[in-house]
Amino acid sequence: MEKYTTEVFRQARISRDPRFDGKVFIAVKTTKIFCRTICPAKLPLEKNVTYYLSKEEALSAGYRPCFRCKPEFSPILTSFLVTLYLRNKL
Repeated sequence: MEKYTTEVFRQARISRDPRFDGKVFIAVKTTKIFCRTICPAKLPLEKNVTYYLSKEEALSAGYRPCFRCKPEFSPILTSFLVTLYLRNKL
């Protein structure tokens, strides 16, 4: 896997970049919920966010999956969503 920085993850979260769907998960400390980068929920403050590279890491840290974006299913949809995103961008 490529090396990413927290700043790259932050930009992916803010822009809801589908290219990072399944590569990084966003955990919100105040709600104990983790999401995908494409989650339509209101963006949390950066100080309340922790980034995980797998859903298993987020689960073992005590976070539960978001009901809106369903991060437990992200690997199945990732390639489809990236293709859809790129088609709409061109």
